Amino acid sequence: MLNGFISLDEYWSKNKLSVSQWIQVKLVVAIILLLKLVYRPIYRLKNGKYSPLQGLDADTNLEIQSRGSKRQEKDGEEYLSESEVRDFEKKGILPKFRVLSTEEAHELARYSYELHDREFDGQVVLGKDVVDALKESGQDNINYMGMFQSLHYQKLWDVLTRPQITQRLKSLLGDDLLCWRSQFFEKNPKDAGTFWHQAGTFRVSSEKPKLEPTEPMGEGIVQLTCWIALKDATIENGCLRLLEGTHTDGRLEKIAYNIIDNTLPFLMEQSSKNIELLFKTMKFTSGSFLKAQLIYDIAMELIPDLFKDAKVTDLELKAGEAIIFSSLNVHGSYPNVTDDTRLAFAGRFTSNNVKVYNGFTYDWFQTPKGPMKFDLDKIACMQVAGEDKFGFNTIRSKATDS
Repeated sequence: MLNGFISLDEYWSKNKLSVSQWIQVKLVVAIILLLKLVYRPIYRLKNGKYSPLQGLDADTNLEIQSRGSKRQEKDGEEYLSESEVRDFEKKGILPKFRVLSTEEAHELARYSYELHDREFDGQVVLGKDVVDALKESGQDNINYMGMFQSLHYQKLWDVLTRPQITQRLKSLLGDDLLCWRSQFFEKNPKDAGTFWHQAGTFRVSSEKPKLEPTEPMGEGIVQLTCWIALKDATIENGCLRLLEGTHTDGRLEKIAYNIIDNTLPFLMEQSSKNIELLFKTMKFTSGSFLKAQLIYDIAMELIPDLFKDAKVTDLELKAGEAIIFSSLNVHGSYPNVTDDTRLAFAGRFTSNNVKVYNGFTYDWFQTPKGPMKFDLDKIACMQVAGEDKFGFNTIRSKATDS
């Protein structure tokens, strides 16, 4: 199902740690090996041999049921038909549709790069320490610097509130819609692809999920992503790939969280080579893509037939076209083997009954120097349709430059 990737061993043969990072890795390996000798027998006596597969039975056969009331049959316009809603519940993805003209998409790409060149006028939400670490490693790209920037620029805000997007989402999530996060997805020439991953309630490296529903709703519909191509997305330049219907099986994501919550028991079951690979990949790589590769490798070793019957859909899009999908659907991307850059703009949507960053004052961002904190004081949700009847979240009704 995958091609165009290098192994993590090969990645680390080409990307060296600093001396201080190397010392940290070797020290952690030594400590874990010592604990294997001293503490692992005690742990096993009390709990048995640890496996990340523990407690995964509840994460299979998941179902989602749309919460929307608007339908094409009654309301017309860009709303979904009843059959389209049922098809989404089964596949976890809608057919592609056009949001922007080709000219509008290219102009938005030009405008977005102009903002990036200006470092988003000092409004990068990740904070100075993270930005400095990214600059030092040459990774201060639009993917990271451009996170949440629809809050600050009306041109970006307006794209995510277009009826082509919001009316489709209202047929699935209901009349009251939030966009809790926006970001860019740039893939430069010769960039590697992205391994298969899931992102349900967006816990990632945090202690708890960033999204907490307060009413019953299937995990696969807590968050829906609208991914808009600002330049053509092709197989050659790294288009998205998706495994239809895998939003009904959340085991890949939950294996990651089981390991995070039980890091020491898991590491004590590994060889010294695996401990070193796990630690340096989790601590000293930016973003989440290489971590996704690590988790995928672990999951395939534990469950070799995971998703083996799933249909792979290649999502080639023309500039201005978009897709909406459940982020719990397993997805990834091809590498870019061309001389052209692929660029997309995406919004992550939920409904007002969901608490966003509940109890958080900061979040973590992975950098080559290790995970760093950034404050959430510049972050809010966008009310893109309807109204807020709950009062759970900090919400804005327009961009700050308007």
